Amino acid sequence: MMMTIKIAKAYGQYFRKASIRRKLRICLIITLFCSTQWTFWRHMSAVCQREDFSKATFYNMIKNSSLLDLRLRETNISTFFKPSEPKTIVKVEENLDNPAKNNNSLGLKVIETDSKTIFESPEPKTIIKVKELLDRPVINSYAVDFNVTLSHKCMKVKPEVIIVIPTARENFQRRTNVRKGTQGQYTRAKSNPKSNDFALMIFFVGKPSPNEKVNITEKFNEEVSMFNDIVVGDFEDVYHNILTKHVTMLKWVLRFCPRTEFVMRTDDDIHANNISKMVQEMRKYKVKFENFILGRAGGHSPLTRDPSNVRRYVSRQDYAPDMTPVYVWGAAIGYPLSTVKLLLAAAQRIRKVWLDDVYITGICREALDIPRCDCEAFHFGT
Repeated sequence: MMMTIKIAKAYGQYFRKASIRRKLRICLIITLFCSTQWTFWRHMSAVCQREDFSKATFYNMIKNSSLLDLRLRETNISTFFKPSEPKTIVKVEENLDNPAKNNNSLGLKVIETDSKTIFESPEPKTIIKVKELLDRPVINSYAVDFNVTLSHKCMKVKPEVIIVIPTARENFQRRTNVRKGTQGQYTRAKSNPKSNDFALMIFFVGKPSPNEKVNITEKFNEEVSMFNDIVVGDFEDVYHNILTKHVTMLKWVLRFCPRTEFVMRTDDDIHANNISKMVQEMRKYKVKFENFILGRAGGHSPLTRDPSNVRRYVSRQDYAPDMTPVYVWGAAIGYPLSTVKLLLAAAQRIRKVWLDDVYITGICREALDIPRCDCEAFHFGT
């Protein structure tokens, strides 16, 4: 105790004699130290309140993490302790300019965080599955170009959410209903490009089939020019290309709006009750999970093996199990951009199943162990 008093007195005398510049430096150091201590113990308090907290977890965090590391990460440590759905400790970086650098056509690079030593838990399954997946050869190129790109949409803005809507060329009334409906109302209300909740809405179609009527083509071209909200992919716009259309939407977001935070996909014939609530749910889940898929849960239902049912038939060659995996209905889906990157990487390496919701949010999601959350806000009406 006496030693502490002597040290304090010595520092006091030194401080009084120091120059103004040196005094400011000392004050800055003390402020930073106190702030770091506060951050550290705030995180400790959050961890200690969790049911799955253990002494070993606490001691390992003290042993392997410096105060400064905790300060720099600015991570809510308590979110890592959810045992059923561990937060993905994987950082996926995008390098679209030079995909060859990262040995995959999406330009994804996996950077591992050493969570095992810090949190005394097994390496999260998602890390292992992403590694295994990226080691597989690319079997689906999805080399889709765009006839109408709208590449300028995100040139000077950073949307919080982009609402992507697959539609058919002839669905003029449905697109009109969407523009007047909740999706259109939300994007008009969030149209300030300087705000943090700026939103965009984009329709996606393919090029005309050989038998498309001339009046449909002319009317569609007029709509494209008038509304400036339709992207046209370089694939034939037929029903069996719904998977290609789904992948095209996600690739467009990655290519032209790589700074957006969330992607919401809705069909052109559904009524989304409350877009604001859907966005709020994505924000809430982003705090808990690095990757997730929100929507209305489906799955474990029998697949159609009758070739005469052209709208639902899936051959055993394409997918051997008789039951679908757990998936999210394609009518309303929400995911962060990091999940979009992972799903596209999986879609390049897993044998295609043309039913897009079953394939993307079921088969590809399971291959990556991405949490699938049945979210009431994403339940929809028609």
